[in-house]
Amino acid sequence: MAAERLRFDVAIIGGGVIGCSTAHFVKRTAPEASVAVIEPDPSYEFASTPRASGGCRVQFTRPENIAMSKFSIEFIRSFGTLMSVEEHASPDVGWIEGGYLFIVPPGRSKRWRPTLLSSGQWVATSSCSRPRS
Repeated sequence: MAAERLRFDVAIIGGGVIGCSTAHFVKRTAPEASVAVIEPDPSYEFASTPRASGGCRVQFTRPENIAMSKFSIEFIRSFGTLMSVEEHASPDVGWIEGGYLFIVPPGRSKRWRPTLLSSGQWVATSSCSRPRS
């Protein structure tokens, strides 16, 4: 028996976070495009994305990197609303926001301080502390 041939404008291999995000932004940019996400595990039970415990860091020195991180954070915060479909419950990515703790040796604190504090113009909180003597 011959396999059915399907044609799409865009085929995305892998339906993890990158594949699904790519599909979302292709459809947002070109709603008329036909998009196929090819994922061998439609349940995502064994996929790595839902098992990941990473974060989005914003402590960069370049404004464009900070802007990309802030965009990602806002996208993740709004994921349930953006990806909701009328007949299904809104998806929950289970992301828990946290911060970062950088422990810098005393000899390097002068180098790191401007980097951390420069991101403060883009991010609400960045601070430097010294250990008690």
